[in-house]
Amino acid sequence: MRIEEQVENLIERVLESEGIEIVDIEYVPAPKGGRLTIYIDKEGGVDIDTCARVSELISPILDTTDIFKSRYYLEVSSPGIERRIKKRRDFERFKGREVRVETKVPVDGRRNFKGIISDVFEKSFVIAEESGEHEIRFDDIKKANLVVDIEF
Repeated sequence: MRIEEQVENLIERVLESEGIEIVDIEYVPAPKGGRLTIYIDKEGGVDIDTCARVSELISPILDTTDIFKSRYYLEVSSPGIERRIKKRRDFERFKGREVRVETKVPVDGRRNFKGIISDVFEKSFVIAEESGEHEIRFDDIKKANLVVDIEF
């Protein structure tokens, strides 16, 4: 099991009890200490105080495990405006919104898509582009992000 999955299994219930959702977890190993970044969200959004509170909640839990073979640095952050979406519930939540998706394998001869989430199924979702609709399996997603076009 990957480090990110192990961390999520350890802290998910604690954060859910606080009304906090894990959006994504990234671990980047490094010789002098890896970086563990946990992206969180909650109703009303995330501020610096929420990130600090989550860090205080999960640090003791992570420190008592043997997941990390060397030193690591913990970073807790909001997912940002063009947040990454990974789970089926994310696609349900953002149905009707524009997303950018990169797949691990070609889907309809392509790996990159940008369009609207038009439907969500148990193991896949449909992205609607000007050229047509494409059904993408969740297991085939390499990376997916919301798209926010801001005009100044």
